[in-house]
Amino acid sequence: MSQPGTSCLIATSGASPLQKRCQNQRMQVKAITFVGTRAPDQPAMSSFVRDVLGLRPLNVEGAEADFFTLPDGTTFAVSSTGDADRPERTVGFLVDDVEDAARELRDAGLTTDDVSTTDVHRYIHFRAPDGRLYELVEQLHPHT
Repeated sequence: MSQPGTSCLIATSGASPLQKRCQNQRMQVKAITFVGTRAPDQPAMSSFVRDVLGLRPLNVEGAEADFFTLPDGTTFAVSSTGDADRPERTVGFLVDDVEDAARELRDAGLTTDDVSTTDVHRYIHFRAPDGRLYELVEQLHPHT
């Protein structure tokens, strides 16, 4: 058995890194806490979310996206597609420690970006085996 925070891969021939992980080393996803979209017209999408869907704007320092909060505390973000080829959506899974969770993803053979920090979250992006973008999110303190 490995120590907490260390890789937990077992030498099993023919098994993928995802299958080789030890049961007791799996991260615990607590909730879906974030959904984001990249839009070609960020101001128009943000206006729609605020004025038509009625979501409350949330001031988040350290991010270029427009954030909105839902009554259950989930965050919805709208950002620009920027240099991206196409619009894309992402889902953020709430975890206790984003660095430990990112390490587990890398141990499982996935690539993550570096940890980013806003005044309310720490998060990383990764592409799952389905090719889609996801995030792991650590909440620093509740939204107000």
